[in-house]
Amino acid sequence: MSDIIGKTIVTEKGQITIPIEIRQKEGIKPNDELFVVDADGAIVITRPQKGKLAQLFRQASGLVTHEDIRKLRRENEASLAKKMKK
Repeated sequence: MSDIIGKTIVTEKGQITIPIEIRQKEGIKPNDELFVVDADGAIVITRPQKGKLAQLFRQASGLVTHEDIRKLRRENEASLAKKMKK
């Protein structure tokens, strides 16, 4: 399980502020695009990434399951391991 590293409040407009420590660590800048995913009750904010995962997020429009993410992660790890063996 991940550690809680910050706290934020939802404004009347539905906006949140990502704590500065996270923005600095992850290099998040104003106007960067982030995905917000409902992962079975957990709200996940993630960056768009090149490749299959980003495509899946766009197509699913929030309908991504944990199994979808696990499958893509396994595929990406296998692909990376194969490339590293070369």
